[in-house]
Amino acid sequence: YNVGCGDCIYVRIPNGANDHFHMLIDCGSKEGASSGVMERAIKHLEENVLPAAEEPGKKRLDMIVVTHRHEDHIKGFDPKFFKNIAIGHIWITAAMDATHVQAKGAQALHEFATHEMQALARQVRSGTALSPELQDLVALYGIQNDGATKALTETLPQQNGIEPTFVFAGQTSDDHGVKIKDTKLIAAS
Repeated sequence: YNVGCGDCIYVRIPNGANDHFHMLIDCGSKEGASSGVMERAIKHLEENVLPAAEEPGKKRLDMIVVTHRHEDHIKGFDPKFFKNIAIGHIWITAAMDATHVQAKGAQALHEFATHEMQALARQVRSGTALSPELQDLVALYGIQNDGATKALTETLPQQNGIEPTFVFAGQTSDDHGVKIKDTKLIAAS
């Protein structure tokens, strides 16, 4: 989906003669919430693309994949956009799991970058001018993605009766019990 500066990628994989596996990779944009770009993308997916779910009145989305926590990748995971969509699996990068051993370095780097970019944001508010490149970095790391992270790790899983799965490079759909005819999903680094 064209969501401006961001990613919202719908993938449909053949899964037998009359079925498909429906997957959404990331759902975010740097566009402001008032632009409605994310809500329109998910509404289009719901109304025009996804098949009916077993639960009456809902559409089926077999998997959400979250590559990383920047707003241009997760800002659109607002539970209200997904209220009519039954989600089968949520795969989240292990870097977003505070307890995962492989996440420690990534989280330390992210915290450092966030702290420094927030310091730059305070300078901007006090009148310091930044180059366009630094303005983009300040916006990227200065935003808090806590709401989207909570939606992905708590709210959406609870609404769908599932647990999120934190995946890391080399793991496959077989490792997590996701079966797609003639297809294996492999987490990359």
